[in-house]
Amino acid sequence: MNYCCAVTLGMSGRPGGLAIVERHEEVEGPKAPDYRWTKTHYVSLRHLDRLGPSLTYPQIGDRLQDYLAYAPLRGATRLVVDAFSGTPTVNYLRSRQLAWLTPILPVAGDASSNEDGITRIPSKALISNFKVQLDTKAVRFSRTLELTQELLGQIEGLAFDMDWRETGELARAVLLAVWFEQYYQPTDPAAAREWALRAMLGGGGY
Repeated sequence: MNYCCAVTLGMSGRPGGLAIVERHEEVEGPKAPDYRWTKTHYVSLRHLDRLGPSLTYPQIGDRLQDYLAYAPLRGATRLVVDAFSGTPTVNYLRSRQLAWLTPILPVAGDASSNEDGITRIPSKALISNFKVQLDTKAVRFSRTLELTQELLGQIEGLAFDMDWRETGELARAVLLAVWFEQYYQPTDPAAAREWALRAMLGGGGY
């Protein structure tokens, strides 16, 4: 599974965002002086979309279904949902069984946790991780990609002490997708075993 589709829904009448990233692996070498092969990973932004605040849950589910039906996304994509949108959103999208779904809830403070199937990550950790990945070119995207200029404007406004609700909808989706591809690992033993099995089989999950 090399793709991640992250979705964040609008709050207080604002639009939501969708970002699709692809994970890559590069192998280089052997290089002097020790002539070792080196392996690096990076993620590339493949698509951005804005989800209007008037969209209903079924319409959002249909939009996601259309995206995930296309090759090479079909059966090779993890779906990340911003749990800040609320439990009904997560439950509805999970009921659609579109892909392996992971809800992530950005929180204040410094502690991460995983409770009731929801991964809680400090919002400032999501922001700092993205800034580091961007500076080290572990995140790459084309400036000609549609909505990239809007994304860049939202990225420039990121601050570690920002309220998650104040973060732009495109930036929220990208932050979640990048963090997920770089760091996510299931903490529940049963989920971890299933995750590993599906990864080996190259299939999707729910």
